[in-house]
Amino acid sequence: MESLGLKVGLEPTAVTFSTLINGLCIEGKIHQAVRLFDQMVEIYYLLCYKLT
Repeated sequence: MESLGLKVGLEPTAVTFSTLINGLCIEGKIHQAVRLFDQMVEIYYLLCYKLT
């Protein structure tokens, strides 16, 4: 996620993370989803109160 943002000069939003986390959960990749959520909070200081 970080390298993608650095390449184009953009930072992900809570909506970006929510969409990616939702997709990972649908695919059954729960551990990756949790890791991504942790990155969202730790690196980007974003909070998301509802993931759909």
